[in-house]
Amino acid sequence: EVNAWAEPNLRRMLEATDAEKENDYVVGWVDCTAGGRRMGRGQMHSANYLEPGEDPHPARSLNADRQDLPDNILGLVPKSIVWRFMRLAMSNLGTRGGNTAKYLMNRTIGNNKRHLQSLVAFTFLLDYIPNWERAYGKGGLIQYQSFLPKETAYDTYIAMLKLCKKRRLPSYLGVVKRHRKDNFLFSHAVDGFSLAMDLKVTNRNRRRLIRLTQDLNQIALEGGGRFYFAKDSTLTAEVVGAYLGEGTVEKFKKIKTKVDPDSILETDLYRRCF
Repeated sequence: EVNAWAEPNLRRMLEATDAEKENDYVVGWVDCTAGGRRMGRGQMHSANYLEPGEDPHPARSLNADRQDLPDNILGLVPKSIVWRFMRLAMSNLGTRGGNTAKYLMNRTIGNNKRHLQSLVAFTFLLDYIPNWERAYGKGGLIQYQSFLPKETAYDTYIAMLKLCKKRRLPSYLGVVKRHRKDNFLFSHAVDGFSLAMDLKVTNRNRRRLIRLTQDLNQIALEGGGRFYFAKDSTLTAEVVGAYLGEGTVEKFKKIKTKVDPDSILETDLYRRCF
């Protein structure tokens, strides 16, 4: 069972994400193109597994064929071609209009709308549109994601959103989530939040985008932030050392030397970040 509702700004988005954290799932879509008092507005989704006896069609829900996403929109338009039309709107102006329209629809038609949804449909929302990433063009996109403690998340993410708008490199899609701290050596997790921002890459903006991510890294570090290796292409050894700490890096290098004395196991990411 999924509940969807709109929140008017980032502070309310983070408060709602925190308040709903006991649900089985909670995620927020963030309009990163809005400014002023509306900055960071968006739509929340919380979801919970149905209890035994609550599903009106249990046999259908457990049928593997029912987990597949439909191939057509409204049974007419093949979804395989939708990304081509999306590409026409993949500009600062186009995505601002799209984000605004999405928010207004969520604020009116879809506000506090409860409905049943399959696990696949809820978890893999973007896969409703096959090859959606191609809509960004030949340069593709990078997803910049940082993890901030609860105490600093709001101010830090507001600073990031303002900088992106100032540089005219806004995120076309933003997602906020709640996280719990853990004790893994290279953990990105904090008792707080993450904000993932999809940034379009072009030949003309590539250098500006690199500078932007460097400045975003610094803002995140000042807020006590952390990063996620599996979703990164912008971290440097200096930033990694700053957020992990020298003790953690040295401990890792000792472990690696022990199990890999001849330095055979090295990836491009390892060479860049260590």
